[in-house]
Amino acid sequence: ARYFREDALFMTSEKAEMLTELRDIITISDRINYVETYAENPTFKIISDRNLSDNYLSCNIDLAKVPSVATDDVNLTKANGGYYSFLYNKSLVGKILGKNDDDTIGVSDEVIHFQIKDHNRCNLDYILKELTSDYASEQARCFVMGLEMEEHLSIEDFLSIKIILPSLKEQSEILIN
Repeated sequence: ARYFREDALFMTSEKAEMLTELRDIITISDRINYVETYAENPTFKIISDRNLSDNYLSCNIDLAKVPSVATDDVNLTKANGGYYSFLYNKSLVGKILGKNDDDTIGVSDEVIHFQIKDHNRCNLDYILKELTSDYASEQARCFVMGLEMEEHLSIEDFLSIKIILPSLKEQSEILIN
């Protein structure tokens, strides 16, 4: 599949002038050092691909329904934002409801956690909608490497995905319709 990477970079859309790479509008969330911070209490709610949805309308994750797991092998983050995974040729997305910035969340290896750089330029719901679009999923399909059962999309390739990014007002209108 890596041979198709160049094809993904050259895909065009009918709104090509509005295409924006994810790296220009989001950042990958910083990870917390587990040993220094949580050595005394290794129990976390862990977001995995099972918590994500291929439909942005049903991608809300109720943290109260995510079981806590005792583990010392987890990626930790404290930031609000979106979750993304590419599994079995599907883009899966999610966002947490009722999360405080101080809550520590575990993120499994196949899930990418990201934050928006500038809320005056884009909105999280719109990005989640675009990530589940056929156009973005096709790019991810071109970037993915490994066997179908063990596909993996690198963070660098994820940030290379291009989405259509109209004005914030148009984004809101699109989400309403």
